Amino acid sequence: MSEESMKIQAPAVSSTSSGHQLIVLDRWLTHLPVLAKCNIFNGHNLLLWERTIKAAMKPRNLLHLLTEDRPDENHPDFQRWTMEEEFVFGWMLDSLSSEQITRYTSYATSKALWQAIHRNHSKKNDKTKIITLIVQSYTLMQGDMDVLTYSNKLRDIHNELDHCRPPSSDPVARAHEATNRLCQFLNGLRPEFELIRSQLYNREDEPSYDEAESKVMQEESHLNSVKGAIETKAYITKGHQQKGDQEKTNKEDIFCNYCKKRGHTKEKCWKLHGKPPHIARAHLA
Repeated sequence: MSEESMKIQAPAVSSTSSGHQLIVLDRWLTHLPVLAKCNIFNGHNLLLWERTIKAAMKPRNLLHLLTEDRPDENHPDFQRWTMEEEFVFGWMLDSLSSEQITRYTSYATSKALWQAIHRNHSKKNDKTKIITLIVQSYTLMQGDMDVLTYSNKLRDIHNELDHCRPPSSDPVARAHEATNRLCQFLNGLRPEFELIRSQLYNREDEPSYDEAESKVMQEESHLNSVKGAIETKAYITKGHQQKGDQEKTNKEDIFCNYCKKRGHTKEKCWKLHGKPPHIARAHLA
């Protein structure tokens, strides 16, 4: 199948006998995806919400609704634009939490809604926010988190920082920023990763963030395997020790009424019944 045939087609336009255009909507528009709960805009996840909205609209050729004004009624695309706008506007309202819907229902178009949310919640060029994120990126420590959780949390800070302060176009500056983020990730790891951290720092070619993350996760898996084996061995040893202590305790609690000694009962008293054959043979040998 060619690339052209794989592209999502725009709604078909046909003409009726009276000369009016008839818009035939396909599933590409009427079946816009239902956003996951984590992607619903709640006032604090603007970056994630914007990316989700664009990711759904771009392959459907609908991004123009977020930037273009409504065409004139005499424009040949007016009817199609109106149909697209009705579906997309309703879908965008469904992507808002109940508190946000109450705040933004007064807007009439997808473009107006998009711009209002971005204007009210965007932190672009917010110096206080930028400084806060930079401090968080340098002070975040792994602590009790596993490597993936820790790395994802650091990536979230970096993504939000890129949203507030777009990355530099200078390749040298971008390389320095990549090195800084790699160091932030490695420096925040627990002491148990000191060996792999030293290996990554001492490499002749600087690893990418993704490569370093993968290496550290492999080391984490190895350490967990070793730790599990040690804990299993300790558990078995402790079980044998407890069993021996229990047997010793049980023997001390047993009393023979015949010879008046502890450690056995009258039924197993050698003084009364003689030594067992295997023990007697051992003494003879």
